[in-house]
This record gives sequence, C-alpha cells and structure tokens, in this order.
Amino acid sequence: MGVSDGIVENCTVSDNGYGITIGHRDTDNRIVNSIIAHNAKAGILFRNEGEGFLAGHRNVIESCIIRDNGFDEAGIGIDMRKEPENVEIRDSRFEDTGSEKQKIGIRIDNGIRSEIIRNNTFHGLECDIKDERIDSKYIGI
Repeated sequence: MGVSDGIVENCTVSDNGYGITIGHRDTDNRIVNSIIAHNAKAGILFRNEGEGFLAGHRNVIESCIIRDNGFDEAGIGIDMRKEPENVEIRDSRFEDTGSEKQKIGIRIDNGIRSEIIRNNTFHGLECDIKDERIDSKYIGI
C-alpha cells in the first residue's frame, strides 16, 4: 500500500541503492530541506507502477540538495518514470561535485502527464533536464 500525506523534512538520505522511491499509491507527500546524496541507482525514483491511481501523484520536492547520485546506472538525480501526475520540483539544487557520478538532474519519461519544475539550480551536470516526451537532451530551467 502507499504512503500518503507524509513529510520528509531536514533529513539526509545517502548511500543506498535508491535514495527515495515513490510509486504504488504514494501520493500527496512532501520532501523538504533534505539532502539526497551518494545513492547508487538514483536519488529519487518515481517507479513505473502502471496507470491511473497506482502512480505516485501530487508529490512535492522542495529546497533539497540532490548530489552525486546514480553512479551505478545512468547518473540520474530524479528519475520520473511512467505516469505520476502533478509532481512539483522546486527551489532545489542538483549537482555533481566533480566526480562525474550524477550526469542528469531530472529525467522525465514519455508517460509523465504534468509536472512543475521551477527555481532549481544545476551545477556540474552533463544534462540539467532530459525530457523524453519532446526528445530533447537539454532544457535550461
């Protein structure tokens, strides 16, 4: 079952496979003022849970540092897969500290219907936002 109306605040999530995973009915949660760093597969993963109510809808990631994640895979800070709706990522910092671990700040899958990405900063990455819906490699937001 899913986690709803939860809050992760002032936490450090590091040295895991995935830092945080969001999926099967994980809705209406907030991740705020936290550091997500040095996680092997991705900092935050929105899992491919299917369509409709199964996806992780209405989650907010705010004022976080997403650093040096994904080094065992594609080097992604936040990986948004399948169909979560109304996800907001704002006022966060995405960075690679020079170790070339985190290559992509945010990857948006073809199935994502709506998201708000604003006021984020990106440092040392090969690609800030990779939006596969428009087949674009770089988007400066």
